[in-house]
Amino acid sequence: MQHDDRAIHELSDLLAIYASPTRLSIAVSLTNAPGGEMAVHELAEVVAVSVSGLSQHLAKMKAHGLVIARRQAQAIFYRLAPGRPITTAVLGLLEGA
Repeated sequence: MQHDDRAIHELSDLLAIYASPTRLSIAVSLTNAPGGEMAVHELAEVVAVSVSGLSQHLAKMKAHGLVIARRQAQAIFYRLAPGRPITTAVLGLLEGA
């Protein structure tokens, strides 16, 4: 079976994003959050990282289309982007571990 080099590189990049324990924790926390979303300050507390550190991780995830953000007043809320099979697969692997 042959694959497009671009598709291979894209998948490799996405797997690299989820290779970070912090980003995996972010994904799990968002999955388990009521309504599927959390404010940045809440997420930072749950994941046990600084808000600035969390923001860097979220920026990488957002750049790859793995999370989406919305602003409500001065708070920013994040949720996992729908329809991303890689996220479903990675979280499924965690359930089986």
